[in-house]
Amino acid sequence: MKKRVYGRKLHRTTNERKRLFRNLINSFIERGFLVTTIAKAKSVQPTIEQLITGAKTDSLTSYRQSVSETGQVATAKSLKELGTLFAKRSGGYTRLIRLGSRLGDNAELVRLELVEQLIKPEVVVAPKVAETPVKEETRAVPVTKKLTKPVIKKTKKPVAAKSKLKPQKV
Repeated sequence: MKKRVYGRKLHRTTNERKRLFRNLINSFIERGFLVTTIAKAKSVQPTIEQLITGAKTDSLTSYRQSVSETGQVATAKSLKELGTLFAKRSGGYTRLIRLGSRLGDNAELVRLELVEQLIKPEVVVAPKVAETPVKEETRAVPVTKKLTKPVIKKTKKPVAAKSKLKPQKV
């Protein structure tokens, strides 16, 4: 019986599991979504929620905790953006959307994504309008000469008929 034991092992050793979770968390924070199996998503989801909750308070402690979980300073800085995005929300920053099963091993896939999307301002560039040249009136000119060359058909050279050889009697 599993009493007071938290988390999933996912058929991995402790170090493998830590590396897996770190990679999943980093890719989630960079992209804002993650496509993985249900077991992996459910095991990573609480950690992501805790990191976003910690990022809401702008303190050195929460920053150091996010760096220790993600292993990257850039990811910890982008967590601050998520903290400001969810400043008014008290929890439930992510959701799971079932995608069906994977073809190779029939594992249930799920998409772990943010409830509110972080919208980055995009620079909209006006499309360049090319000046169209004004066409002068063209009138139909009658064709007097044929522009194509006459086609000369080439035929294959006749092949000499093969003489039918009779098998020799021995």
